[in-house]
Amino acid sequence: MGAGTPHLNLVLTLRPDALETLLYYASMSLRLFGLLARDHGLQVTVGDRYTPPQAYDAVISIGSVGEDVPVWVRLMAHQQGPTRVLRLEFSDVHFAAHRYAAQEEHVAQAVAFARDLPPGSRLHVHCAAGKSRSAALAAVILAETSPRLGDSAVAARIRAVRPSCAPNRVILALGDARMGRRLSRAFR
Repeated sequence: MGAGTPHLNLVLTLRPDALETLLYYASMSLRLFGLLARDHGLQVTVGDRYTPPQAYDAVISIGSVGEDVPVWVRLMAHQQGPTRVLRLEFSDVHFAAHRYAAQEEHVAQAVAFARDLPPGSRLHVHCAAGKSRSAALAAVILAETSPRLGDSAVAARIRAVRPSCAPNRVILALGDARMGRRLSRAFR
């Protein structure tokens, strides 16, 4: 990578049903994604809405409209110093006409937030389950910040972290329209 190329640590949250599953995905995703994404300076760790990540520089917190921000998000700045947080509120619906579906401005805000981070920053993206809204938004951010990475490679990197992910179709379509890509097709 060139000297002026920004590095972004991308984090996808997961919500496993049991501690054993969490530990399994943590060990697998760190091993697999670390190897797959080393050339892009990316790092993936595992957590969920209820489990605070280790130290991160920035968090994109996705919740439903009116839902409280997780306590750990509010405590991060107190515990580890300045942490940038972007809160986005939209429902996990898969048709754009729904009044609480993700909108173009949500995607634009998330991408601008990620691009504005200093090189080497660690970004944690979470939603309630960590497999739909956060997976889709993480894919769009990865595609925008690594334009040379093909759509299938973006999907493969997200699936390496969360094999059972079902990225939100509305967010993927918004990302596709924004970038002229085909992330939606890559996740089929």
